Amino acid sequence: MKPRGRPPKPLQGRGPIEGNAVYPIGIFLRRLGISRNTLTSLRKRGLPVRHLGRRCAIVCGWEFIDFLRAENANQASDEAATEQDP
Repeated sequence: MKPRGRPPKPLQGRGPIEGNAVYPIGIFLRRLGISRNTLTSLRKRGLPVRHLGRRCAIVCGWEFIDFLRAENANQASDEAATEQDP
């Protein structure tokens, strides 16, 4: 028997990344609304991605938040250095 009404919304849609959670890559991408190419770019800039076995890769929420803070600090220092150059 098929349920009536609207189907339930997916639980893993866009949303915040919490510091105390671990996200599989697919859910991490959906939460942020980014593509695999963007993830590759973030990894090249230093985002840590952990591998569990051959097929499962995860991102820890606290490592992502630390990465964003470091990127923000780097961007701020680059802008300050640009303003000081004559």
